[in-house]
Amino acid sequence: MNRAARSAQAFLLVCLGALAFTAPPAQALSLGFNGDDLAKYAGYSGGTVNEPALAAGLANARGAGAETWRFMLVWRQVAPGATAPTAAQGVDPSWSGYDWGYVDRLVRHITATGMEPLPWVARAPNWAEGPNRPAVDKLTPAGTWRPSATALGQFAQALSTRYSGRYPDPARPGQTLPRVATFQAWNEPNLFTEITPQWVRVNGRWAIESVGTYRKLLNAFYRGIKKVQPTAKVLGAGTGPFGGLYPGDTRLPPARFDRELLCATERGTQIRIAKSCPKLLMDGWAHHTYPIGPPTRTARNRDDVVVPDMHKLTKLFNAAARARLISTAAAKNVWMTEMSWDSYPDPSGLSLADHAIYMEGAFYALWKAKVTHILWWNSRDDDEGGDWNAHLQSGIFLRGSDPTQDTRKPAWTAFHFPFTAYRSGGVAALWARPPSAGAVAVQARAANGTWTTVSTLSPRGGGVMTGRLRVGPGTTLRAVLGEEISLPWKTF
Repeated sequence: MNRAARSAQAFLLVCLGALAFTAPPAQALSLGFNGDDLAKYAGYSGGTVNEPALAAGLANARGAGAETWRFMLVWRQVAPGATAPTAAQGVDPSWSGYDWGYVDRLVRHITATGMEPLPWVARAPNWAEGPNRPAVDKLTPAGTWRPSATALGQFAQALSTRYSGRYPDPARPGQTLPRVATFQAWNEPNLFTEITPQWVRVNGRWAIESVGTYRKLLNAFYRGIKKVQPTAKVLGAGTGPFGGLYPGDTRLPPARFDRELLCATERGTQIRIAKSCPKLLMDGWAHHTYPIGPPTRTARNRDDVVVPDMHKLTKLFNAAARARLISTAAAKNVWMTEMSWDSYPDPSGLSLADHAIYMEGAFYALWKAKVTHILWWNSRDDDEGGDWNAHLQSGIFLRGSDPTQDTRKPAWTAFHFPFTAYRSGGVAALWARPPSAGAVAVQARAANGTWTTVSTLSPRGGGVMTGRLRVGPGTTLRAVLGEEISLPWKTF
């Protein structure tokens, strides 16, 4: 090392001071993906089956560090017939009215990569929708009208049986289908796209209906899954981040929806849960954040919830646990089952660099908010299509002709080895989730471009490492573990 480099490093070490402190064990954070695009290779929604492409796409996700793959299990696609089953048929996965083909393929391939499958079940068959169904249109999509909780409970039992780890695999004689250990009941029940109607007129006034509909669906689904797999986990549906402001709107704000679901009233900092509230059967709860702006920007409306607003929901579920409406374990098992920003090539998306920085910032903020699982939508960009709102460019891979031709965005590194160093009062809060075990070196870049280790983060369980570093604005830091290097983070 030459004299100039040594001088630069010495000056840098004087300017940067690590703060020694004893920290408690870090809360774990598990990462994964959503995505319907790869599911099409399994035959989802009429897609052409291409199992090599499916395997390659899932291997790409696993290689980035994903531990969970969430996919839509369309109830009406698995049960496409016009005739309702009997109760005995409904709970039997071998009923002739069920077509499990694409689900079997997804479960096989997801588990083969080492990831955990997470199916979310929604969209009722026509025969499982409620009475007085209006014509299907944009405001009352197929499968959303007053779905039958009884029918869903029967289907959940069939689902749990088929993926119990004991059910014969029809494509592999002598073997069983893999086990699915976590299931999610429905999706975004506070939006008209998933449950209709959201409101109804009662004696000339608007009354919320979707909350009661969803409560029955969740509890029936839970009972159906647990009847076969008592140790399986059932998650509540992830709520959509934004809602309408007025009664009768097609969307309920998520905090309003959860207050109604938990029979909660808020006065100042006090939350009261009504003693008459029906119990909710769940092993964890979920939300979806699709933020507008950077991960530090709060929602404009009181009951909307984006990244920095998670406290609006956690306080409700913690109060429900104290009131024994849900279990304490369920209140602490918090999933972000969808979130993302679009990037290039969407003309309105973020730059590739900002896309990666926003991702890392969101992971840190949600981890601080006690979120235990974050599932990004999606691993690879959608095809560009003609509608940028429907074709999301939010992946960590730029889309190739097939998954073997996909190329990494900077967000791949942000997902694989997220690192942040938000600065406050002259001290940076160091946070990293390295891809493997071992001590992480935090390095600072000197003016001449050389990197010097200024702090070391030690493993404390949970896969997440934290520390503090006295640092000025405009300092560029990075995390290093062996040959793995995070993206650089510039303090401000």
